[in-house]
Amino acid sequence: EDLESFLVDAIFKRGLETCTGFLFLFFRTTKCLFEQGEYSEICHLKGVSTTTISMFLICFWALKVIQTSVRKEWQKDLNLSVEKIATMTDISSRRALAGVLTIVTGVCAMFLFSITEVDSGVEGALLSRLEYIGSITGLIGLFASLFIVISKIISSLKAQRRISESGSGALGQRESASEEILVEECSGLFLLLSFLFALAFAGLYVIHAITLIDDFWLVANIMMPLAGTSFVLCFGMKPRRTDNAYMRFLYVHFATIFVMPPVAVSIAELRQSEYSKGIAYLVSSVFWYLAYKQGLKLRTIISKFSGKVLSEFLCHTILVRGSAGMVPMLFFSFEAASCFISEGLDVEECANTSSAAMNLSLYLAFLISISIAQQAVPENVRVATAWEYSAIATLEFNVWQKIQGALLSCTAMSALYLLAALGVKGDFLWCRVAGTIGSLCLGAFFLVRVQRLLYATEEVGEVGEALEAGEAGETGEVGEAKEGDIEITNNAGARRDKGMRTASTSDIGNNMFFGGLV
Repeated sequence: EDLESFLVDAIFKRGLETCTGFLFLFFRTTKCLFEQGEYSEICHLKGVSTTTISMFLICFWALKVIQTSVRKEWQKDLNLSVEKIATMTDISSRRALAGVLTIVTGVCAMFLFSITEVDSGVEGALLSRLEYIGSITGLIGLFASLFIVISKIISSLKAQRRISESGSGALGQRESASEEILVEECSGLFLLLSFLFALAFAGLYVIHAITLIDDFWLVANIMMPLAGTSFVLCFGMKPRRTDNAYMRFLYVHFATIFVMPPVAVSIAELRQSEYSKGIAYLVSSVFWYLAYKQGLKLRTIISKFSGKVLSEFLCHTILVRGSAGMVPMLFFSFEAASCFISEGLDVEECANTSSAAMNLSLYLAFLISISIAQQAVPENVRVATAWEYSAIATLEFNVWQKIQGALLSCTAMSALYLLAALGVKGDFLWCRVAGTIGSLCLGAFFLVRVQRLLYATEEVGEVGEALEAGEAGETGEVGEAKEGDIEITNNAGARRDKGMRTASTSDIGNNMFFGGLV
């Protein structure tokens, strides 16, 4: 079985995926040849970039081969668990450095891929600078990926030697011990990094308000969804901390991202006599404050989770799925960077791309937040408030579902328009209008959806108390209440037992990484 897993999964399947990546990158290079009609300097630069990315793919393929080159019952003991990453405990400095370099390699790969998107007409001094930056980035990524592979080999050999010396009995004890790890809160390192990123993000808006240079405003706009998402993830990492010092930290963190930037941009717009825009940015702070108050209520619900459920929520919903959802945001950010590189930092020529990238990333940030909110409520509430596919097929919705559906449809149309505008040169009014409309619709959907989840949670809680008090009827099997036209039940599996198939916004979160890239 181990040999079959090694040959089929690691060598054949992962090798086939890697070769497919090679072909995709190869045809990205041939696109330049078709446009130029010859092997020019810019085509050489794109060829070097795609070759470097291919080397990254080979290194990650090697990691998979190393991982499956040991016996299957040992692999769990060799791998670094999500629980250890969440708490940042029992991690050697070498493995921690390898984790950081993995992120560095991914960022380098995205930047090199953005170079392949650069306009083929780039030449002169700009092309020379681009070649220099690309070479430095490629070397950093190569050294980082090689260190990761070497670190993995060392960890594998050391662990196998230790396991062999201690025997299978000790291995079983370690596995049972690792299964008992329950995470009540994530490491403070994540909060520190998020707060420092928030300070840098807010600082760009403050500099823009002082100097009125649009470059700082554009870079900050691209960073905004990343900063907001990092705050959402950190907001739920320590749900049981309610002391005054920590709550003040959350308020300051929130104000740094959602209060200071709108105020700074409003000042900048008022200085340029754009009074309507200045007032609009100030009003946006009211929306963020309402979302923050809802977040505090969800945080209270999360704090009441049992140990195992809370650990699952922190490790997989917050850390794994939330982090994966930020990858497409980086991709959109580098799309905007590619345009700025091509046009020599021309703000007007890249206005469409930067606006589309910012708004699409903002939509992803909202969807990640909604997905987390879905998982923050009890399972019976998720089942009760989910949309049945049969209702979607027949369009049999209640009033609140119709409102949410309309808001989602508006956002979807805006997102498709922005995807079409991504990479288009110029500054089109409709691109900004579509982005604003989509943001307003998805923001309204977020507030409505979270409020319905909170209301349904309260209703289910009341039904549960009534059942415990013996006031739910003679049978007392399933308590029911009505939240508008939505049936609320304290039995999480009641509707599933009936064979009903439901659609949930959290499904988007499950496929956020791949959906975002597509």
